[in-house]
Amino acid sequence: MKVKMSGLPARLSLPLLGQREYLQGTTLFDALLGFLPQHAGVTFKVPRVIKSDLVEVVDQQDLGKSAADWDATLSWITGEEMGTLAVKALPSSKNPLRVPYNESLVTDRIALGRGTAELAGEWPFSFCATIVSMNKAMLLGQVHSNPSGQWMFTRLDVSRVPGIGRLLTLQLGRVVGGGRIVKTQVSVDGILLGDLYFCWIEKARISSRGERIGGD
Repeated sequence: MKVKMSGLPARLSLPLLGQREYLQGTTLFDALLGFLPQHAGVTFKVPRVIKSDLVEVVDQQDLGKSAADWDATLSWITGEEMGTLAVKALPSSKNPLRVPYNESLVTDRIALGRGTAELAGEWPFSFCATIVSMNKAMLLGQVHSNPSGQWMFTRLDVSRVPGIGRLLTLQLGRVVGGGRIVKTQVSVDGILLGDLYFCWIEKARISSRGERIGGD
């Protein structure tokens, strides 16, 4: 049964990380979790570069547009209930809030193997932010790291979003599109939760507002 979430539509002002000129997908994901019921399984897609700190969040049922019309979507399911949040970028504020983001808190602690990355102990960031930093470090070291581009987080499919855990494990899965699209399995304490997707894109494309990067 499809359920409409309360508190929507909503306008969110979100921080940019470090000196990035785009909204990090992890920041948006964590903000959207506040609209969901606990213990929901989620599919989050961010197929476009969002070059703004301001976004509008709506229940997709209210407008009836397809997922392709939005800058990001988060579909959720719990028991027999389900729904989809849709996100549209708004014109950026003149002075967006910026917060430091020290990825070395993750990368200095992870153990990298052949197609694997592990982090034991307390997570320095949220679940999503931590696995994205882990995956980026693994892909830069084991797939490719051409300075003309960078790895971008485009999708996350998990059966639940854990709040805490003792061991995070990533396992490199499919690599397609000439090494530009990667699927990674995500496990917490030895239990497979789902998959994380990254796309490699040229930095010139990142500078384009609304540039489509993946997430399908």
